[in-house]
Amino acid sequence: MARKKDVGKKFRILFVTHSLTRIFRNLLFITVITLGLWWAAPYTPGFFRPPNDVYFIWAAILFLILMVAALFFRHYSIVQAQPRFILIRVPFFRLKIPYDMVENVRMVLFKDLYEKKKMTWSQRRFLSHYLPRTVVRINLTKYPMSRFMLSIFMPGYLLLPPGKGTGFVIYTKQYLELSTEIDSRLNVAHTAAPMGELPKRKAPREDMSAEGFFDLDG
Repeated sequence: MARKKDVGKKFRILFVTHSLTRIFRNLLFITVITLGLWWAAPYTPGFFRPPNDVYFIWAAILFLILMVAALFFRHYSIVQAQPRFILIRVPFFRLKIPYDMVENVRMVLFKDLYEKKKMTWSQRRFLSHYLPRTVVRINLTKYPMSRFMLSIFMPGYLLLPPGKGTGFVIYTKQYLELSTEIDSRLNVAHTAAPMGELPKRKAPREDMSAEGFFDLDG
């Protein structure tokens, strides 16, 4: 029997999972409100009395379709350390990061990347819960495409904040396993590549604290 090709384990990106779960709940609430307005329309004056109450039905159908999409894509987003590149997949977008662009991979506390007082209201509302969590930081020499284009196709919280370097932030329950797998792939790539073709790997900072790195309750 032929040996199955080792393409790497798929690690779910929990940032995206949690975000789409919130969107699903909000759409569910809006759909219930819309159906309630449709039910009440015949008893109220104004534009939306029958037959115009059909607009509420169309709106509810649209929200229902979006709900199903959010539910379907909730567990779709993954990161995978394949032999030749790191794959980051989010709804409607796939990004392959060659190892010659990867400088190193580190486990860090999310609060070390974001200062709460400098976060926008929307960032605080969504990201504050993750500040004490351990995340995987993938440091790059450069992005495979411009940061502006990446911010269009993928959530901004997957990118390192401005001023914190170039790379990606991945929150997954198996952060230790993901970091180890990427580091192993990167070591193999550096060993196999001719001298000078891959970036010199940076050593971890000596002052980097390990506190909080093993929040296994995730």
